[in-house]
Amino acid sequence: MSLFACRYAVVQFLPYAETGEFANVGVALLCPERGFFGFRLQSTRRTKRIAGFFERLDRTVYVRALGGFEQELARVKTMLETEVFPRADAENARQLFTALTHPREAIMRFAPARAILTANPALELDTLFGRYVEHDFATPEHREEVLEKRIGQLLRTLPLAKPFQAHTIAADDTRARFPFVLLDNGKPVRAIKPLFLAQDEPFKVFEHADLWVPKLRRLRARGLLPEATLISTEAPAEDSKCFKAFAEVRAELLGMNLQTAPANDETTIRRFAGAL
Repeated sequence: MSLFACRYAVVQFLPYAETGEFANVGVALLCPERGFFGFRLQSTRRTKRIAGFFERLDRTVYVRALGGFEQELARVKTMLETEVFPRADAENARQLFTALTHPREAIMRFAPARAILTANPALELDTLFGRYVEHDFATPEHREEVLEKRIGQLLRTLPLAKPFQAHTIAADDTRARFPFVLLDNGKPVRAIKPLFLAQDEPFKVFEHADLWVPKLRRLRARGLLPEATLISTEAPAEDSKCFKAFAEVRAELLGMNLQTAPANDETTIRRFAGAL
């Protein structure tokens, strides 16, 4: 798979220069080698986050500023696609992007441009927008991906006779993908599932737990879940308002004869995997 060098910059909305506070509202990305320039801006219909951050700001200030900036980006995009990319003039494309993203004292501006390698510039633009504007990294799903990577790195360092692997345990009426399963002649004998339960509201703890607890209960009832199943949890602080909700979920897991351990408890994970 070929990777292409790109430059991207995050669009920032800064209504009060005196305070220096800003909100990320878009991303622009250039890939001269592929003849690609694209941008994504937050919809002017989605102003709740901006209004919450800048409480005294007139909504129309944001809408007008974003609309004007979108026109500027569209003008640059047209110029690149009609005049620069047809000539395969990568240097001119880079110069235009540098001029577009140069530091400016304005209500709309760019953060310093960064470089990135990607096989798909359009898909990368969507990924960057999700990260910097929509904050998708803050979702429980993303946090569980981080936990999976951490546990996966640990398991790969252990002297195990057989490796753990991703595996879907399923019945006719339910199925669940586990990132770490030890198989013996095709039968799951050990399973590890990271579960992020450190949300900032008790109802969010229950909402996310409810995506997994019913599945685990059904699989256990049907005899499909390995007797040795470890739920590796990231929990809220014990003195937080969410810990009681977490403790209730943990009690449900223990009631199904599932093992639980903090996600950072490497000793328990090593022992469960059979390395201690």
